[in-house]
Amino acid sequence: MGGSHAPEPVGIKSATLPDGTTLQYVADSLSSTISINDRLVAVEHRHVSNALLDSTTYLHENTDFSYHVTGIKDASNTRRWTVEYDSR
Repeated sequence: MGGSHAPEPVGIKSATLPDGTTLQYVADSLSSTISINDRLVAVEHRHVSNALLDSTTYLHENTDFSYHVTGIKDASNTRRWTVEYDSR
């Protein structure tokens, strides 16, 4: 079948806002064999100088639902949101 491979998905890593600041998207990978970062773990709002202005962290604590967000923390590391999933 030839040597062609399906293209890897490409995600947004950052976005520049009109004021020159950026949003940087931080992802990780659940796979130890594939090097695709496929799970959003944080968004950072950065100044033009790259100083951190604000951040949001997304938690994935339930191993039965590895891609589901179970909590959100703000820049001060305060948990602002929690969700639980049942087996349905």
